[in-house]
Amino acid sequence: MGTCRSLLLLIGASALGSVLAAGSAQANLVGLWEFDDGSNPAVATIGNDLIVNNSNSTIAGVAGIDGSDGAFAVGLGDYFTANHDLVPNGGSSEYVNQFTFVYDLYLPTSTDSTWRTLFQTNADNTNDGDYFISTSNEIGVAAIGYSTQTVAAEEWYRIVFSANIGAEPSSFTTTVTDSSGTNWSFDHGSQGLDGRHSLYSTANLNLVHFFADNDGDDAEVHVSNLAIYDFPLTNGQALSLGGPGGEIPDMAAVPEPSTLITVLLVVGGCVGVTWRRR
Repeated sequence: MGTCRSLLLLIGASALGSVLAAGSAQANLVGLWEFDDGSNPAVATIGNDLIVNNSNSTIAGVAGIDGSDGAFAVGLGDYFTANHDLVPNGGSSEYVNQFTFVYDLYLPTSTDSTWRTLFQTNADNTNDGDYFISTSNEIGVAAIGYSTQTVAAEEWYRIVFSANIGAEPSSFTTTVTDSSGTNWSFDHGSQGLDGRHSLYSTANLNLVHFFADNDGDDAEVHVSNLAIYDFPLTNGQALSLGGPGGEIPDMAAVPEPSTLITVLLVVGGCVGVTWRRR
């Protein structure tokens, strides 16, 4: 009994500490932009102000989700840059491999059935964007596949893109909820560590571009909220965010299953030993 208690205290506490550390080290809403200041789209609610790249003067205030909500149009050739302050993760010493982007977007009829890019990982914006709404209104990119479900013009959506690169298995998930609460999720293909969808981190350039593309595949969208988490939301967490205009709160990261299993095995093993000795 004494040996079992020692194991439980030493090994179990260590494993449980790993669970808690995983949750605390990666459990932050690190960027939130609500676009409620009609004269300044850069203003951050959480994190750093955006850099506004508006050389074509398409970034302008527009009607939001409701009368009290602000939004901005972002059109061809213009985009936002976020210095997100994300540290390397997923087993990399250089790049961000595990993160979540949240968008509240309106898709105007004028750009229906055109390419609309949602983010760009290339620092100089000299290649294709990395996540699109396609001409067929599917969401994704060829490298990881497009959703089988679609979005429609003249509708607000909350779009959640969760990247869990470096996990086993690696995963990308898109979760979409419209204004009525109707939702769907799609699991994209996997990708290796430090690949196309990995982000620059605080170890290097510390940036990502939103709505940027190098050759015109960035037609107009309207954005009311934009957020970054420093860990991959689970599908359940993404769905819990609800539809466009809802709260975007802090959330706790879900620990890796292998760590939880370690705790359960230690505790379960000790319980079994104790029971047999009785």
